[in-house]
Amino acid sequence: MAAPLRILYVASELAPWSKTGGLGDVAQALPQALAAAGADVRVLVPAYPGLRKAFSEAKQILELPGPGGALASARLLEAPGQPTLSLPFGGLLDGFGVGQDAGVAEP
Repeated sequence: MAAPLRILYVASELAPWSKTGGLGDVAQALPQALAAAGADVRVLVPAYPGLRKAFSEAKQILELPGPGGALASARLLEAPGQPTLSLPFGGLLDGFGVGQDAGVAEP
């Protein structure tokens, strides 16, 4: 039997923690459907404050140094029990969020 297809799904938002429209919903549902079909799926999203709060047990699995030391390092976090990876970008996203993460009510 062949190894499962490995997919990295990259999105700018992920429902219900950060969404401004349909993209967050798709980023939540499509990876789940692909996993149900047998794929090994990971989701990579920016670590907005709402996501960091929801996945407070996430562990750092990689650090990406900022180029030339001019930018903050980015850390790759993995949420335990969840196929979700996130990039906090050295605190650059602190105080920033999208949709529900920013406190914007859904229409």
